[in-house]
Amino acid sequence: PAQTSTAAETGTQAASVPEEVQSRLEKAEQAVEETTSKMKEVLGEQEIMKELATDMRDRKAQRQIANMMQARYNKTLDDDITAHGKEVYELYKRSLPKEGVMNLFDSESDTAFKELMTKYPSTQTAAVAVAERALACAARQDTEGATEYYNMLMENEASDQVVTSKGVEATPALIGYFASQYVQDGDYSQAQQMLNYLTENYSQNTLALRGPSGEPVYSTVDDFVQRMSSEINRSQR
Repeated sequence: PAQTSTAAETGTQAASVPEEVQSRLEKAEQAVEETTSKMKEVLGEQEIMKELATDMRDRKAQRQIANMMQARYNKTLDDDITAHGKEVYELYKRSLPKEGVMNLFDSESDTAFKELMTKYPSTQTAAVAVAERALACAARQDTEGATEYYNMLMENEASDQVVTSKGVEATPALIGYFASQYVQDGDYSQAQQMLNYLTENYSQNTLALRGPSGEPVYSTVDDFVQRMSSEINRSQR
């Protein structure tokens, strides 16, 4: 009887291990399902925005895209506040570039940015903060600064989904900027490589171009690539 009891206890202990493993598997599957659901939602929105962006002169369509981009941006911040608390948002807000002044980043914004990257490096909000800096540099033709922050952005898993406070999908916008800079510099080979990369990886995205007053004007990636390729061909004649 003593031996039987020991065997039964051993069996119970052995059975508890698969239950723990099963619980972990279920949580992992749930996480995958949630991620897949989010990706499908984003892809669905991208299809709608791509259709709306086919005519850059359609002001109503442009407003619709801007509203959808703003909703994605707000959801990103809200999700991280729910998961990590308000500090992540407060650090992000303090880290934003300063507009209308010579220096984009002062000591306060730099300190907040570093703290955000240290405490919450893998959050979507951290990716947005990096993207804000990259695009602010690009807007001032600071390619070196834009490249530095672009490389930092690529280290975040959320880089392809980042939308900034101005309603810009950061990654394709930055690649478009780099391509434009290569064209201006006469490096047409590098420019074409960037355009090819943009087509291969972001053809479903909506590209935000800088409008006359700094506001985003939305275009399809295909249309942008076609116009830039035509400019390259004209310049090489």
